[in-house]
Amino acid sequence: LEPHGMQLNMTGVHDADILVGKMPELADVLSNVRHSVRGFSFTDVILTTATLERLILDESTELLSAAYMLNGHEAFQSISRDELQEVLTSYLVIFEIGSKANLT
Repeated sequence: LEPHGMQLNMTGVHDADILVGKMPELADVLSNVRHSVRGFSFTDVILTTATLERLILDESTELLSAAYMLNGHEAFQSISRDELQEVLTSYLVIFEIGSKANLT
């Protein structure tokens, strides 16, 4: 989640773990665009951005639900400020562990 604007050696979007794991076909297409003369159309950029946004939202929702469950709460249940702090701490731990976490 760090800013990428000034980095010289930035990994391409096609190398993003979430994209490679959830939509390997799209990651492959994106990796080949670099070698294409045409590049992306405006519509291609919008559709790719929307797809990535949805993948990230879905993954974040799954992790947040797991954090609620880990703390003995339902996602739709009202919780106190202290309980929310515990849920968010759990979310960050699960996020940091990443794909090594068993969320079931």
